[in-house]
This record gives sequence, C-alpha cells and structure tokens, in this order.
Amino acid sequence: MNRFDNDRLNSAPLQALIPIFIEELKADYQCFQLNYKLKNFEMCFQLIHKIEGSSLNFGIYDLADQLMLIRSALRDQNTEQAEVEVNVLNFLIFELQQEAETLKS
Repeated sequence: MNRFDNDRLNSAPLQALIPIFIEELKADYQCFQLNYKLKNFEMCFQLIHKIEGSSLNFGIYDLADQLMLIRSALRDQNTEQAEVEVNVLNFLIFELQQEAETLKS
C-alpha cells in the first residue's frame, strides 16, 4: 500500500502537493542529519516538530510516530536508541520517496 493513498489526500489539489512535501522533507531531513551529527539536539527537536506536523497533515502517521520515538530517545539522552530510531527513519524516508515516485507514473 502507498502511504499517499489515504483519505487525507483524496483530491487532485492535495495530491499535487505531494512532490512539494517530498522536497521539503528531503531538505529538512538533510538539515536534521547534519544537526544530529553535530549533536545540536535543540535544532533536531525543531526539525522533528516541523516534519512531524507536515507528516500528520498528509496522513503519514508512521513517519510522525517514528519522529516521536527519536524525540523521546534524544530527550532521555539515550543515544544508542536514538541511533536505532534514526536508522529506521532513514529507511522510512527512502520508502516515502519511492512511493511518491510511483504516483508520477
């Protein structure tokens, strides 16, 4: 199942926003990765909040859930768990990009 095939995106104008969402997601995630590597967790929290809000608006609940897990691990200063969750996020974003590509065809 394609995550973009959901009740929140049931009109052509909303479907047209998916490429914009993906581009912003990629840019925000790159910024997150950089700040994560620099251990600038305050900026990571801001980016998590931004991406989480967008994902909920698009009905991509598993992305929002994954971001909550990262936020929780960072707040608990559990770097090992944060690393695991960031790796899962990496894969999830890759999947979303692939799913968005299938909508273009």
